[in-house]
Amino acid sequence: MALDPLVQAFCFIGVLMFIFDVIALENIIILFLGGFLLLSPWKLLAAPY
Repeated sequence: MALDPLVQAFCFIGVLMFIFDVIALENIIILFLGGFLLLSPWKLLAAPY
């Protein structure tokens, strides 16, 4: 079954947006975890003082 070029274009754009959305979400999670891991030792070191 052949889809219309317009439908194919919309599907393609939708898939690309979904992929970019997932990548962006992963980057945000990685940045958040990275920042948390970087800040945690300083908080632990600063805690006793």
